[in-house]
Amino acid sequence: MPPHIEVDLKLCTGCRTCEQICAFAHEGVFGPARARIHVLRREVLTFEARVCRHCEEMPCVHACPAGALKRNRRKTVFVAELCTGCGACVQVCDLLFWDEERQQPLICDLCARCVRRCPEKAIKIHK
Repeated sequence: MPPHIEVDLKLCTGCRTCEQICAFAHEGVFGPARARIHVLRREVLTFEARVCRHCEEMPCVHACPAGALKRNRRKTVFVAELCTGCGACVQVCDLLFWDEERQQPLICDLCARCVRRCPEKAIKIHK
């Protein structure tokens, strides 16, 4: 199994600290629009977490006509210089997010900052 971030939804309170930490760590801004992890409320106390799982099937890599998404060892990586902004990657995978400002995907790089800062210890990294 490839390395990935996993959220225990039984522990997650939906505080969205992970989103803020992610956006700040990678983009220098606070705000979920620039995060690589998203927590969505489904019901009053029911949440869904979305974050790249670096899956073995790699539909985003196969969909990218420019080769901007690649496999590096066991994880998917993004090469911004190659991206044409076509959005094909996010059309085939709902675990990637789109940066409207830069017109490119936001993909988890497994930095684990969200893991370290989760107040409920609901996020784990599997390597």
